[in-house]
Amino acid sequence: MQLLSYLDALKPRRKGRKIDVPVAIVFTKADLCDEPIRDPEAFARANTPSLHGQCQARLERFSFYLSGVAGSTGRLIDGNDREILVPLRIEPRGVVEPFAWMVSQQR
Repeated sequence: MQLLSYLDALKPRRKGRKIDVPVAIVFTKADLCDEPIRDPEAFARANTPSLHGQCQARLERFSFYLSGVAGSTGRLIDGNDREILVPLRIEPRGVVEPFAWMVSQQR
């Protein structure tokens, strides 16, 4: 939300016109979210409805992404029977896509 306000202040626009700067919004640490990573916009609508609505109202071009870096995880049980997830390998997902989209939006 602060980013949208910043963009409004940075580039004054005529009333009723949307900001015409491509904005990629990335939800990070989505390592255990296989379903949302396939449809980030649905994830944004369900979990951040205010942000999604503000983007639709104020931005001409925007896109949502989810990213994560843990390829697989293992579970450890500590002395108090608490479960801890430990990344076993690094496998970046959703890191390059927002940048590729923004480059494709250059006019």
